[in-house]
Amino acid sequence: MTSSPKSRFEFSGRRALFLSAQKAAVYQWRKGDLGSSFLFDANTQGREYFARYLRESPNHPLHILVDVFEEEFRAETIPHVFGGDRAAIVGRKKARLFRDTPYFQYTVLGRESEGRRDDNVLMSAITNPVVLDPWLQLLDDYKVPVAGITSVPLFSAALLRLLPQTANNVLMISLQSISGLRQTFLQKGQFRVSRLVQMPRYGTEPYGPHIRDEVEKIRRYLNSLRLVSPEDPIDIYFLLTGELLEELRSAYRDSALIRHHAIDLNDLLRESGSARRVAAPFSDQLLAHQLLRLRPAN
Repeated sequence: MTSSPKSRFEFSGRRALFLSAQKAAVYQWRKGDLGSSFLFDANTQGREYFARYLRESPNHPLHILVDVFEEEFRAETIPHVFGGDRAAIVGRKKARLFRDTPYFQYTVLGRESEGRRDDNVLMSAITNPVVLDPWLQLLDDYKVPVAGITSVPLFSAALLRLLPQTANNVLMISLQSISGLRQTFLQKGQFRVSRLVQMPRYGTEPYGPHIRDEVEKIRRYLNSLRLVSPEDPIDIYFLLTGELLEELRSAYRDSALIRHHAIDLNDLLRESGSARRVAAPFSDQLLAHQLLRLRPAN
């Protein structure tokens, strides 16, 4: 009788795949918290190693979280109809806006207050399927079910419940080690705008000045969109930890229209029910924990 080498992977029934253009990370769920994690490069060798992981692991479903530059969002209005009529209208909108990708979704945000009272919808898509296709092809090859696909911008609203206080106009600032600086604006708990910025390799240069510059850019952009009335304040939440969090905490002063909140990632992990603690200012583990705890719909 022959025996095969023991697998180096730890298995559980719940797991997440966090994808960016540069990396892929798998997070296992174990006893109500994050267990083992595995990191793969987005290249031929990295995907070969990911294929080995799939071969050696049970076919438990994967929840997929994506953070990429090639995600676009469009606010549209459609007639307030249902069933096949709505499907046809959304299909035509999708063909016009995002014809070259299957990774598309829409959310009804509410209705117009006047006239026909059309539906306000948010339509979004991963516009470059190549960033997802090779990974999903491997999942298909190894018959691994996909429980759902969501993105960091669209999932950001799930972090609001962890914050010590909430506001109507929230600009959420986070760093992801596999993707970069993510800035997401939420209004009354609903997604409005998001921007991803590539950062220098961690440790090569200070992050504080980069973050301050990018926050100022997106503040000017929000002003140009007129999403917030001149009388309504914007609350900026920095989800970080360590020296970087303290640096930004001391760099800003509140005003009548801009309020700043320095939120420690370890406090958020504790609030989410995780025993994990992080030293680097990256939200990857917080996002993975919330994704596997909440398991949002596809």
